[in-house]
Amino acid sequence: MIFLSKKAFVIVCFLATLTALFAEEFEHFSKPLNEGDEIILKGSFCTWNGFPPNIRFITAENKLIGIGKDEDYHNKKVEEILAVQRKSNVLYETEVTLQYIGEVFYYDKPLMCFAVIKIKISE
Repeated sequence: MIFLSKKAFVIVCFLATLTALFAEEFEHFSKPLNEGDEIILKGSFCTWNGFPPNIRFITAENKLIGIGKDEDYHNKKVEEILAVQRKSNVLYETEVTLQYIGEVFYYDKPLMCFAVIKIKISE
């Protein structure tokens, strides 16, 4: 039988809590699409640290997609939305027309990636 000291037990509990806190909360969006197909989704843009792409879109159904496929994605409207959100701590709900550009592997599962075609901010 293995006995842990109080200190080891606290460390194990702390690491388990950190793992739970940083576990991915969102399922990856999945839909059969060909590159170039367009889709309209509602949700919010956010920045994401870790594997690229670093700009993500969380749909109204809490599904996650990548915006662009690399570290950087340049779209003036997306950059403005993210800047305002950082300053005000408010997420903009948007309706976005997206074009499918492929997928990247995010850990062990694919993440669908899109280019932004049109953005409409919901009221």
